[in-house]
Amino acid sequence: MYSIFDIFIECDMVLPELQSSNEGSPSLTIRQGQALDKQSINWYHEWQDRNTTYLRFGHLVDRHILEFPGLTLFSVSLNDMTIEYHACSHVPSESIRHLLLDQVIPRTLGQLGRLVLHASAIKLTDGAGIAFLGDSGWGKSTLASSFLESEAQHISDDCLLIEKNGNTLTGTNSYQGVRLLNDSAKAIFPDQSETGPVAHYSDKRRLLHTSKNMPRLAASTKLDALFLLTNPAENSADEPVVIEAVRGVEEMMSLIKQTFVLDPLDKELIAKLFKTLGDFLQTGIPIYRIRYPRKHNRLRDIQQAIRARV
Repeated sequence: MYSIFDIFIECDMVLPELQSSNEGSPSLTIRQGQALDKQSINWYHEWQDRNTTYLRFGHLVDRHILEFPGLTLFSVSLNDMTIEYHACSHVPSESIRHLLLDQVIPRTLGQLGRLVLHASAIKLTDGAGIAFLGDSGWGKSTLASSFLESEAQHISDDCLLIEKNGNTLTGTNSYQGVRLLNDSAKAIFPDQSETGPVAHYSDKRRLLHTSKNMPRLAASTKLDALFLLTNPAENSADEPVVIEAVRGVEEMMSLIKQTFVLDPLDKELIAKLFKTLGDFLQTGIPIYRIRYPRKHNRLRDIQQAIRARV
């Protein structure tokens, strides 16, 4: 049994990324599935990148289906809280684990009405918690990791479970670890040599031992500010760091775009997410949009601008 976010799971494959646990009872059971009748799946939605479908969603009887074409299909039942995986024969175990831990489980929790954001997070030495939200490849991991050299604590690399406690928002990570491209890893952790693969189709590497400020166990922090990253393609290498407050409808729509769910067409769920986000925004947490050059030699300037706002 393992812990991820604030739940326990059972899995029939080894998950070295997670902390094993003998406490509690599992909220999810994960196992290799039997053969599916794929012809009977009703497909409803797909996600694309550069006109290529990398994920699609459908239903098969009472099960939610997530397929990563050419890689792995996952079948999720919210009735008995099981996830079954059906991997293509050529797909290595690290790729299956990556899709399970960084996509399927966060989306399953989101489908249950919990708010899981596509975000990295850190805790500064003064206790301030910051989350960075943005699409894959926009620099969340690099930006969050860069703060570790100044003794900040790393909280999350990619997924953050958000909860409201009184008038405070708390973010809890899925599991601890950092995934970086080689150039970022060498720039931020020049003495780090021990890495592992994230997935066979990704150029990112998983840093295994990076810093005393990256605890092995699950971590959480009070959140004092959220920063929405802009698309790197829209930023020039020599432009200044620009941070602007985001308010009103733009706040809500920017956050809803970064939520994890299984079924994006579930109107009841989306309405619930909007209500949850509205309640959370009532805490008054500041939200900023940040434009900055994606240059490693500018990271300290970027950190300084962020600290000045928090």
